[in-house]
This record gives sequence, C-alpha cells and structure tokens, in this order.
Amino acid sequence: MTLRRQLVLMGALVFALALLGIAVGQWLAGRQFVREQMAAHVQETATSLALALSSAMRDGDAVLVRTQLLPIFDRGYYRRIAVRDLAGRIVAVEDLAPVESGVPDWFAALVQFEAPHAEALVNSGWQQSGRVEVDGDADFALHQLWRGTVHALAWLFAVYVLALALMLLWLRRLLAPMGAVERIASAAAGRRIVPIDLQTKVRELANFIAGFNRIAGMFNARLAEEEARAERFRAATLNDALTGLLNRHGLEAIFAGAAAPRWLGLIEAEGVDVLNRSAGYAAGDEFVSAIGERVRRSFPQARLARLHAATFAIALGEALPGADADATNGGPTASFDEDTLQQRSQELLVAVADIAALFPGPAVRCGAAWVAGTASASLSTLLGDADLALAEARSSGAGRVLIGREAAAGGLGAQATLRRVEAAIAARDFVLSCQPVYSLGGEQLLQTEVFLRLRTPDGELWPARNFLPLLQRDADGSVFDRAMLDCLRRAADAGQLPPGPLAANLSAASFADGTLPDWLAATLSNWPRAFPLVFELREADLTASLAAAERFAGELRNYGVGIAIDHFGTQAGGIAALRRLLPQYVKLDAGLSRGLDAVERRFLVESLVRAAHSLEVPVWAQVFESPGALDLLAGMGIVGAQGYTMAGERTLAG
Repeated sequence: MTLRRQLVLMGALVFALALLGIAVGQWLAGRQFVREQMAAHVQETATSLALALSSAMRDGDAVLVRTQLLPIFDRGYYRRIAVRDLAGRIVAVEDLAPVESGVPDWFAALVQFEAPHAEALVNSGWQQSGRVEVDGDADFALHQLWRGTVHALAWLFAVYVLALALMLLWLRRLLAPMGAVERIASAAAGRRIVPIDLQTKVRELANFIAGFNRIAGMFNARLAEEEARAERFRAATLNDALTGLLNRHGLEAIFAGAAAPRWLGLIEAEGVDVLNRSAGYAAGDEFVSAIGERVRRSFPQARLARLHAATFAIALGEALPGADADATNGGPTASFDEDTLQQRSQELLVAVADIAALFPGPAVRCGAAWVAGTASASLSTLLGDADLALAEARSSGAGRVLIGREAAAGGLGAQATLRRVEAAIAARDFVLSCQPVYSLGGEQLLQTEVFLRLRTPDGELWPARNFLPLLQRDADGSVFDRAMLDCLRRAADAGQLPPGPLAANLSAASFADGTLPDWLAATLSNWPRAFPLVFELREADLTASLAAAERFAGELRNYGVGIAIDHFGTQAGGIAALRRLLPQYVKLDAGLSRGLDAVERRFLVESLVRAAHSLEVPVWAQVFESPGALDLLAGMGIVGAQGYTMAGERTLAG
C-alpha cells in the first residue's frame, strides 16, 4: 500500500472517529434534554390546567371543564389529558388517536422514549376538588429528535467530505516529491540511476533528494569513466595507432558472426624496413600514414585495416557490419566490378609510387590483389587467398593488380546464394542444433543456445552468417527468424530440449523498426514457461539502431522474454548500448577470448567486464582454446562460457 493511501486512510479514520465522538456526545445530550423538556412541559401543563379548573370543579360544571381542556389538548403535544373528581371519577378526558410519526423503528428503539406523566391537584380555596392527569406525546418529540439528528449528520458528513478533500489536496502537494522519489528508486532498482530533478520545501525530502543526487552523480561519473576506459582499450586493441584504421584483430572482430565481404583486397608497399634504416622510424611512420590516408580517400565506403608494415586490407561488402546503409545496400560499394576495382587499384598504386618518390632510399615496389567473397567463405579464408594473390601480383612485377574471380571452388554469387537460401527455407531443409552454456565456477548449466543451419544440396550446413546479410538486404530477413522459432517450438514440445532458459539469435530485420512484429507476438504469447526465452542481438546491429532496439527490448519484457548482447566488445558504442538496454547478459566476441596472453587484449576484456559488472550484467565468453583459458577468464570476472572446450553442438531436429 502506498504512503499516500495509508495517510489518507488513517486521516479519514481518525477524523471519522473524532466526528463520530462529537456526534454521539451531542446526540446523547440532545436526547436527555428532550426528555427533561418533555417532563417539565407536561408537569407545567398539568399545574396550569389545575389552576384554571378550580372554579369549574368547585361548581361541578363538566361542560366548562371540557371547554377549558380542549384548547390545551388540541396543541398536539399530549397523548391523554384526564380530569377526575375527589372520588376518582372522570369528569373530562381527551385521548389522541395513534398516528404515524415517520421515524424508523430502529431509531425509536435506540432512543427509548417513554411518554412522561404528570399530575396536579385542583384546589378551590382551601379545599381539594379533583386532580388533573397529563400524558405527553413521545412521537412528536421523537420526530423532532430524528429530524435534528438527520440534519446534524448531514452537516457533519459535509464537513467530513470537505476535510478529506482538503487533506487530499494537502497530501498531494506534500507528497508530490515522494512520487518522483519512488520512480527514481524503482529505476535505480532496475540499474538505471538518474538524478531527481525536483524541488521541495519538506526538509527531510530535500535532504534525501540532495543525498540521492550526489550518489547518482558519483555512480554515473564512475560508469562514464568505465565506459570511456573500455572504449579507449577497444580502440587501442582493435585499431592501428599510426593510421587510425582497423588492425588485423579489429578486422576480424568486425566480421565476427557476419558474412564475409563481397570483395577483399590487399594493397602493399614494400621497402618500409629499408626506409626505417636509412631515414629513421619517423620517416617510415610518415610514409605509412600517407599511404593509409590515400587508401582511405580511394575507398571511402570500405572497411579498411592495416595488417602490418605498409600492407592494407580493403573490404567491400554487400552489407558491411556497422557501415552506413547507403554505402552497403545498393550504394557505391555495391556497384564495384572487376573493371572498377582494376581502375581504382591502379590509380592507388600510382599514387603510392608518387608518395614513395618523396622519401629517400631504394624504390618501393607496390602491388594489389583482390578476391571475391562467397557465402561459405570466411574472412580468414579470404585473407589467405588474397595474400597468395598478392604474392603472385608481386612476382609479376611492380604496380600489378591481380583480381581473383572466386576465393574458393564452388562458390556462389549473391543472387544464387539468395535463391538457394529461400528455397531451403521454403522446403524446410534445415537442422536445429543446440550448445549448452556452463558456469566457469562449476558445472551449472546456465542456458542452452539453439542454432538453425541450412542444408545445401551437397549436404553442407550453412550458419546464418553466410546468408543472413543477403536476406536482410534483398529479402525479408525475418523469414529465417520465423523458421528458427517454429523449429525451436516443435523441438521444445517434443521434449528434445532440457528444461531451462533457451537462447536464440534474432536478426536485425525483426527489430529494425523498434516494434514487436505480429508473428513474433503471436509466437511469444503462448510460449511454454518451462523454456524461458532470451534473444541474443548482435552488438553491430544494436549500435546501428539503438533507439529501436531499446523500444523492442521493452516490448519483449512484457512477454517475459529477455535480451542479451552477442559479439560484445567489438563496436564503438557497445557500452552505451549496455547502459540503455540492461541485458540479461553479454557474450564476448570469440576473437576477444583468444590471444589473452597479449597485455592489450587482457586490458580490453577486463575493462569490458568491469563496465558490465558496474551495471550487474553477467559476462559470458566463447572459448575455443585449451581448457586453461577458462581459469584466465574466470580470474577476469567472466562467469559463463560456451564453446567446444565446454561442450560441442548437438543436432536436435532436421
């Protein structure tokens, strides 16, 4: 019960008891007063009538006695008036017929009025000639007391209602800050700490608000510091300090869990080590920076990375993770063909040769190579094939550009891949697999993650990253999500899954507009409670449309469904997404769990864990190395792990 309701109820009760006490006291006093007034009035009437009848009784004139009796009896205050002689015989008598008083029986029983009786002797000089008997009419007095009680209660009720209204207005003004304090406290319990922007003249509340705002300021400042620290470490770990471009780890992190780029190129200028020895490391750094800037101007919509020395990677994609939609979905990068790549690369090599001419030392040899990505090719495969192509280009002479048509035999183009995926979904040609997530401190099963793999005609199983970007670009990407949830529901109903939380990846197409699609709402409305559902959203998708993701997460919570951030720690703005979404957990990108012997990588992971722990968000990791990595991750504060080190995938249905 709220404080306002308690105060209102208690105030209403106390005031009602006070008014009731006043009313009862006044009513008892009024009843006693009416009784005494009736008795006095009856006795006075008997006495005055005895004096008036003295001469008539002395003469024995019964007619005169009745004549003097009737005016008094007709007033209506008496039920019976009788005049008797000395022998007790009735000389004159008047009786009032019973009438309906209009007073409720319960009130009459409560009052318990008895008609007063009075007598007076009639004297004629020194001799007694008779007596007068008068009985009062209690109904008249009862009616008067009933009417007075009703009027008094009506006024008391009006005063009571007015007092309650004034008390409510006063409490609303007094407790207005309490509502804001309650909302802020509820938000704080939900790990959303915001200052209380409210002024109050209540000293206790003012002191509380001031203290809370100081604590909120300290908390938010510490959280902002952790966020800035994590962003600095992320930038230092995934970006090249000299050129500001991505490094090898950054390029791998960008494409983690996503489709490989449409084109991957390598641009290399040899001789940097010679320049360092002859002109100094400052000249070598200047040379590399100039080449990096020229590469950036030549391919402004691409993902660029400096791999080593003066070797740069250029990724041109159908749907580059985290890139501008205009640059990836039908923009300039989508129109790159072999002729365009050849021309741009040749111009770039000429520009690099011109830059090299400005520096002393032997001539710098330049080369470029491109390979085309396929649905099944990974980034590491493309980098290996591009490196081989670059070596072939270098062996053919300086300034050569080599373009490989496909990175792997049997690769498919975008349209062919899309047609194959749509056909597989329509034919339900897929299998459902699951992989458990365990705690690092023991063998506790935290949840089970499910994956949907498409089966190709040659029997190969494609993960979603091989084709989902194409679906989201050229078709309805939510079709795959619908198929996955339908298959997951059938597996749960068939008892193929262990009871407990289930996690499933959700594509950006299902939450791009921030609202819950009708098909998803219908699916979640009757989801079995034995399998609490968590949707994992990729960090790259969240940072691209954070406001929509926040609205979507709010709607999911209405269905008891949680969200988590997958591939966490690779995108700028990931900590901001963490603060706004407050997920059930975050799962570090698999690339961050590797190579933890590098100091900068450990610093990045530790800063991400600290930022998440400051919001009480658990951190999980994907582990594919030796079991010894688990102890290192546990020491950093990571509480759960998933991967072949813990347990492999298990096929459920197909």
